Amino acid sequence: MRECVGGIYGNDYWKDIRNVLVYIPLSLLVGIVLRKKVLKLNEFFEEKLSQTGIM
Repeated sequence: MRECVGGIYGNDYWKDIRNVLVYIPLSLLVGIVLRKKVLKLNEFFEEKLSQTGIM
């Protein structure tokens, strides 16, 4: 909010860009690693849901 009201101060812009660039690889890594586990969880949930006869 500070930048919206008072403008960018010093090197805050580049610090924010650096922070975003750090989070991008971390989020990709987490997404790739956890993807297989989440897919297995979805399959398990669908199997249990089909057993109930509701869907």
